[in-house]
Amino acid sequence: MSAAFPCAGALGNDLLRFVNCRTPSFGTLFRHVALRRDRTMENVFTQEQIEDLTGEINRQLRDLSAAESATLRAKEPSRPRASRQREAIETATGQDAATFLSHFRAAARKDLCEQGGILHAQWQKFHDLSSKDMLKTFGGILVGMGLAGSTLATVAVAICVYVLYLGVEAFCAGED
Repeated sequence: MSAAFPCAGALGNDLLRFVNCRTPSFGTLFRHVALRRDRTMENVFTQEQIEDLTGEINRQLRDLSAAESATLRAKEPSRPRASRQREAIETATGQDAATFLSHFRAAARKDLCEQGGILHAQWQKFHDLSSKDMLKTFGGILVGMGLAGSTLATVAVAICVYVLYLGVEAFCAGED
């Protein structure tokens, strides 16, 4: 342990573990979060959850496709793109969907929109993205934005559907 940070030796390899320590200068109890080196953000969802969520993504994409073709046939005025997903984001986060999506876009830019990003490379190579890869990457980003629990799953599915439906280039360009 160092004098500057008396709890440093207590952290070890445990990343998601709270460590209590008392500092000599303040005499107060601090909590430090340590991250496990062997644990990555890919483990935000279990394998079973990923299977369930990818099924939901595929179902919502089919529903969007069917609704779009029905709207075109009926020549009705169009609603905002992926309105159901935008409503899910607003309900789960309590924020305006456009605002939340702009924050998410900024957070996901390196992985999705920029050269060398995990999802960007996949998009450039195949012009398609795996729902599982999107869930793993977007789940980590959303956890970093402060989401957890059922809200995390709801928003992750909604954003995956939104990006796949809108298109990566359009999403990265800031189109709604």
